[in-house]
Amino acid sequence: MSLHEKMQTDYLWVKDHSQADSWAKARTHGYNYIAHTVPNKKERYEMIWRSMGKSTDWELEKFRLGKKFPDRGNKRRWFKNLFRLIKNPMGYIFWKTYKARLAKPSLIVTSMFIGFTLGFIKLKAQSIAYSKKQYATLRAGKNIEGSGQVHFGYHDQKWGMPAIPMFQLMYYELPGNSIVVNPCRNQNYRLYFEMRKKLGILPA
Repeated sequence: MSLHEKMQTDYLWVKDHSQADSWAKARTHGYNYIAHTVPNKKERYEMIWRSMGKSTDWELEKFRLGKKFPDRGNKRRWFKNLFRLIKNPMGYIFWKTYKARLAKPSLIVTSMFIGFTLGFIKLKAQSIAYSKKQYATLRAGKNIEGSGQVHFGYHDQKWGMPAIPMFQLMYYELPGNSIVVNPCRNQNYRLYFEMRKKLGILPA
């Protein structure tokens, strides 16, 4: 839509009010306190923009350079809110904090991500501090007995068997009679001794 068409259709958006238009200080166009959470916020922005354009014949540079007046309707708002708080403290606090108490999915997800990240960082810092403590104790001459699956001192490094049947099927002691040497070891020995004989290497 061209600028001329916007000017021609202003009567649909901004109706004339001769009494209010004659008082310049009353024309704030509604930009002092813009409601960003209402469903028709785009239409409100459009009405404010058209009102500003109509007052300056769509030469918005005049509006930018002109004097801006405060919203007289909000002049005594602080005292009004104070009197409302005194009259009904519970109701005033309930409705003033209503939006802050609403569930915000994006904020919840972001907070959970930050919380889990900081939690892992905290656990890693505790692990590093504990390892430094164990290292200092080991250097001082005391063998570390270990804790759970983590062994730090001079002792058997074999992991313990988890008390879960599914893991016990995988973690088991391998008996000696189940170990079979590859038959190709005999061939390797034969080649080894043949090379020593060929090179004239005497037994030590």
